[in-house]
Amino acid sequence: AELDSVEGITVPYNKIVDCLTSCIHVAHINDILEKQKSLMQMYTAFLLPEHKWTVKTTAFLSIKELCSRLDNVAKDSQGSHEHVGVTSLVQEMFHSLSPKILHCISTIKIAQVHVSASECLLEVMKLAMGVPLVGTINEGFKDELLHQLEIEKNEGAKSILRKCVNILQDLK
Repeated sequence: AELDSVEGITVPYNKIVDCLTSCIHVAHINDILEKQKSLMQMYTAFLLPEHKWTVKTTAFLSIKELCSRLDNVAKDSQGSHEHVGVTSLVQEMFHSLSPKILHCISTIKIAQVHVSASECLLEVMKLAMGVPLVGTINEGFKDELLHQLEIEKNEGAKSILRKCVNILQDLK
């Protein structure tokens, strides 16, 4: 009967994201690639408007950790089957997460979020530079990024967003 009292305990989302980040840090790359769909769904969910900015900030750190893992594998695995998996995950991250990260910058009025989101976006885009991107870059995303750069008040975020814009122009 005592176990029943565990019901209703809510784990803060930040803790779930932290746990995810730790897993990414230690997981074998093949396991990460295998869970690509779930990872994308989780990140997409954590970046939804209903989550607090603190959760999103934790998610940005987690995505950066994933980028760093993928970056290392991409460097080490040229031409292997892992490389193919990494490429597809990077494409997926670029196409599905970038717009959501950018959306967080445009909707949340907290400088710290602007900085961490911009850093996260930059990492995703740097990765994207290293792979052939499938499909064209969404013009709406590009316009929004340029617009955000224009209106960004935080200097730190602005300089990172400028790097993002430069990468985007090179990605063509």
